[in-house]
Amino acid sequence: MIYLAHPYRERRESAKKTIRVLVADDSPVALAAICSFLETMSAITVVGTALSGYELLQKAEQLDPDLVITDLRMPRMSGLECSLHLREILPAVRVVVVTEMEGSFVRQACLESGADACVHKDDMPDDLVLTIRKLFPKVF
Repeated sequence: MIYLAHPYRERRESAKKTIRVLVADDSPVALAAICSFLETMSAITVVGTALSGYELLQKAEQLDPDLVITDLRMPRMSGLECSLHLREILPAVRVVVVTEMEGSFVRQACLESGADACVHKDDMPDDLVLTIRKLFPKVF
């Protein structure tokens, strides 16, 4: 897990009892697995899913989630590109990028895109839970 703190962002979780999550992955199997896992956590409500970057941005504007979990590689628009756009349209949303890629270039790319964290798919679900707890400490 790579945690990328952005202290200038307003934290929205202070008055919330649940975290509203939008999940994006171009693999329906991976998407279903992530959602199934998240739905076992009482502090999380999955409010939507997306199979592409464009769909993610559309749904993010409609649903106003607290957290977006997005795959790094998606068709038409990557998770990093989505993160950049999310910073413009929903500056307070938290973004976690999940990926199978490793290396310092991944961390740097996530940081530059405005993502709050990067979780390697091999380290899920444990690192995803730790990351969400760090991003939303008042909810857990």
